[in-house]
Amino acid sequence: MRTIAWIAGSVFILAGGVALLFRAEIAEELGNLTWAQEVRPEKLYFIVVWTARCVALIGFFLIWSQYFKGLLSTAGVTHSTLFAHSTSRRTTLLVISYVLLVGAYTSQYGFYNLPAFVLVLLAMGILVSVQFGGEADGSTAYGPTSGPHTDESTICILLGPLVLLASFAFLIYSGGVYQTRLVFVYLIHMTNILSFCLVLPYMKGDWNKKDPLMPKGLLQVWDRAHFVALLACALGVRIFMILSSPDPQIDVFFVMQQSAHGILEGKNPYSMTFGPSWYGKSTISYLPAMIYLAVPARVLLGDVRYTYAVSDVLAAVILYAMVKRLKATDKGRYIGRCLALLYLFNPMALFILEQSWTDTAVIALVYALWFVWFCMRRSIMASILLGIITITKQYFVLIVPYLLRHKRLTPAQLGTAILTGAVLALPLALWNLHDFIEDAVLYLFRLEPKPESLNLFSFVYHLTGSRLPGAIALLLVPVGVLLYVRQRTSVSSLTGSCCLVLWCFFFLIKQASLNYLYGISSFMLLWLACAIVEDTRPFPVH
Repeated sequence: MRTIAWIAGSVFILAGGVALLFRAEIAEELGNLTWAQEVRPEKLYFIVVWTARCVALIGFFLIWSQYFKGLLSTAGVTHSTLFAHSTSRRTTLLVISYVLLVGAYTSQYGFYNLPAFVLVLLAMGILVSVQFGGEADGSTAYGPTSGPHTDESTICILLGPLVLLASFAFLIYSGGVYQTRLVFVYLIHMTNILSFCLVLPYMKGDWNKKDPLMPKGLLQVWDRAHFVALLACALGVRIFMILSSPDPQIDVFFVMQQSAHGILEGKNPYSMTFGPSWYGKSTISYLPAMIYLAVPARVLLGDVRYTYAVSDVLAAVILYAMVKRLKATDKGRYIGRCLALLYLFNPMALFILEQSWTDTAVIALVYALWFVWFCMRRSIMASILLGIITITKQYFVLIVPYLLRHKRLTPAQLGTAILTGAVLALPLALWNLHDFIEDAVLYLFRLEPKPESLNLFSFVYHLTGSRLPGAIALLLVPVGVLLYVRQRTSVSSLTGSCCLVLWCFFFLIKQASLNYLYGISSFMLLWLACAIVEDTRPFPVH
């Protein structure tokens, strides 16, 4: 079977490559056929190109799957052990879905093309199968959380090589668009090479194996120092990216820089016009919490992106702390570090930072909410965090019903969250209510579709040349209701519902930039962390 897969994969890759090489000639020959004479030549060319790419992609997938299977076999993990407990299957599927999504948006920097869209659909389909693969009474399709648990070594084997792959991709995709200071570009490359070297030990799948040459105490000290060094490299490379690109010509950067500065001068950000950038003049569409989060970095360091750089590292530390707190074993700490490093070494992380997209700050708040609520069990602090999250970006209000469904959010805690959001948002909203509604509410309904978005709008546009009506987003209502009804009592099911409802929202709206999919993949890591804890021991909160 393995030989057949390798041969078939090679044939597919060769066929796709040859078709791409002779794409013009193939399109011309197709145009001579009877059934294709009424089709425009450029459309035939488009069909040939994307068919060839899909064929080559199938070939790469076949070969990669056999390589990954061989890697697991070499490590002593066979198909029977990998799926010995049904819970392990959930973890494996979540890892595969994460790889597919990150690969899809990394390949084109979040812009649309057909193979990337197919990968997005595959990733979403896998997540749907994981989320709906259970019963409403709290059990899952992979067994109840109190049943047999997954061997942690299997998860280590899955995550360790993936960290190395992510670090390599991070090294390759470390460039920005507006970098002008070459000395910091060189420092980015050198730091990334150092990070890749430090990540190499993760290839063996378990950093905490016994070492006869090193005492256990010294091994633990070295282990901590190694992880701290990777965190320092991750923070350093982000600082170098900011210094190498001090003035990116993108509207988000001007909006956040000038709104944070304006509020310090007593100006209402929602009454200001920002720019110029190559987009022209623009207004701010973010809710007030995003402005508040940007102010400290603007005041202290002159650039709001330092908030996002620090948020990245904090989010990784929180993700690690959550797994470590719930799984106080050597392998548990190793798994937590793997998830933290997967977040830090997302191939698009530096590009997201250079563009000044704000999603990393919100992701850090979401990770903090999950940690405080489900690990520390501090309901008041969690309610305050939830109130802050709901006034960062408009669509995060979508997760509130699922928190209520989980019964962790009581009416009193919901009231605390609403009060927190109101106290922070009303001063800016009431300053000039008309401008606030125009910029932060009505602006969203006036957005024009972007054909380069990696979502349903772009797929239909590139396939037919027509645009879907904006009312298609109303499909989110039945999808959201279905997710609500099918949500189980586990924390991973709650996380899955929140992740999927946000992804469906981005999939159906008119615009879905790279930062949206980046946020979804970050949410998937949180889902994966919850699933791993539940798959290897009962989660302490239900």
